Order: sequence, then structure tokens, then C-alpha cells
Amino acid sequence: AVARRATRGLAVPEVEGKRFFSIDAAGLASTVGDLAAFERALRQGLAQAAAAGDTIVVLPNLPAAIAAARSIGADLAGTLAAAMAASGVSVVACAPRRGYHDTVETDRDLMRGFERVLVEEPDASSLLRLVEDAAARAEARGEGLVTVQAAMEAAAALNRFLDDGAADDRARDLIAESFAAARQDGRRILLPRDIGAAAQE
Repeated sequence: AVARRATRGLAVPEVEGKRFFSIDAAGLASTVGDLAAFERALRQGLAQAAAAGDTIVVLPNLPAAIAAARSIGADLAGTLAAAMAASGVSVVACAPRRGYHDTVETDRDLMRGFERVLVEEPDASSLLRLVEDAAARAEARGEGLVTVQAAMEAAAALNRFLDDGAADDRARDLIAESFAAARQDGRRILLPRDIGAAAQE
């Protein structure tokens, strides 16, 4: 949401005109499976972002990244701190509230590198707006139509899974996965049952 506001000229001056570059550190650790390769790839990603200029790096799920890094013996906090100091790039790390308290808050080295910003969880009407935005983008791409009932079911499903990641990302993914379920039935109209099928996967 911040990235979209920045590209539209609606953000605070500190992020105005910035590009946002997402690094899936958890996926990276799982893919490379090797400590040295993981640390090298993470440093290179931050260095490339710094070289591009006017870039903010986003780590979408910090607790998952920490867990994945630990599984291959990597110290994510140390690697991040060194890479951030070397590259000078700004990093935004996101964490659901439960994951923050369980994983991030207990790591003092990691906490020193970031300023905590608490974002309140969206209420029911905000979740519905996120779903409607995701549905409008999907419809504009020609994926099909989303019924009002399906949008309401998607908002209810999001409310059950808020700890799984950013709500706007979840809304987009849920709509995309639901369209895949609808296409299996030869339809381009999204119904509540398609949302239910996608939410259970």
C-alpha cells in the first residue's frame, strides 16, 4: 500500500518517488539451502538495490525469514546488519504481530537495526475495500467478474488469516487463487464457493 501511494505521489516525502524491491528471504534460504550461498545472494540483492538508487527493500515476512535462515545455520540479523551498513539501502521488514513478539522482539541485534512501526489490523470494512481493490484489478486484467457475495466471503476469509501476511497481498492472492478454482468449473464469474475452495488450500 505504501509503494502504491509512493508511485501516485501520495506518500510522505521520505518515500516519495521511491521504488520498492521485495526480497523473499525465507524462499531464498529454502531454495539455496546453503549458508554461504544464502548470505552471498542476500548481500548481492541489497547491493543491487542500492546501486539502482531511490530504492527501499522490503522483507515481507521477517519471522519466516529468520526461521528459514536458522534452518541453514544463517544469522539473518548479522547478515542484514552488515549488508545494510555496506550498501546504505533502506530496508522495511514486515511481521505479523504474533510472529513479531515470538521471533523478532527477542533478537536484540535485529531490533537495533530497525525502528518499530505498529500498523493496526484492518477492520471488516477495510478488508472488504482491499478485496474490492484486488477484484477490480483482476477484472481489469480480464480474468472475470467477482460477485458481491464472493467479495464478502473473501473479506471474511482474510479476517481469519490476518497473521499469514500483509492483508493486501493476501487479498490479491486469494482472488487469483479463487479465479483458478472457478476456471476449473469453466466459469469466469467468481462465486463464494470458489473463495472457500481457495481459502482451504
